[in-house]
Amino acid sequence: MDDPLNPAAPITAAVNLPVALPPDWDVHKLYAFVRELAMNMHDESHIVMKHRLSPDQYNTLKGNDLFKRALEAALTEWNSPLSTQKRLSMMAGVALEDSLPSIAARLKGNAEPLNSVAQVAKLFADMAGIIGQERQVGPSERFTITIHLGDDKFEKTIEAVPVRSQPEGTGESLSLPPVPGQAGDDIPV
Repeated sequence: MDDPLNPAAPITAAVNLPVALPPDWDVHKLYAFVRELAMNMHDESHIVMKHRLSPDQYNTLKGNDLFKRALEAALTEWNSPLSTQKRLSMMAGVALEDSLPSIAARLKGNAEPLNSVAQVAKLFADMAGIIGQERQVGPSERFTITIHLGDDKFEKTIEAVPVRSQPEGTGESLSLPPVPGQAGDDIPV
């Protein structure tokens, strides 16, 4: 039985659809699909095909109240003024991706100088966050751990690790290493 409170559960029965969705569809995949529709970065038919939906499945979803509310919320969020930076970043990334074949073809010909094309491509890559993501660690970006045990003092200074921003999630789950002290791990005392 589908459990609407379990995000990993199949959603066909949970949202009362007369047509079965692909077997691996769960709430995360539904919202990823809705988010892509709201972003409107590709043709609707491309997004539907990418998410492996048949026309019948998509038409059934379009008539579903949960789907309609989710799409409306995603559209409101995506088009809000607070999402301007995200929208520009996504549009620049899509524009760069769409123009790469043309840029590559122009590289092979010697008919024109490519300085301006390269500058625009770099601008789009910067806007999309594709390059220049590594943050430089300055000399003051470190921390010190000090442990006082009576007369003994242990001190360790650690340099900060450069942080690279990650793209927005796609609904995929992340595997984390086990937490020490749980599920059979022995903690030295």
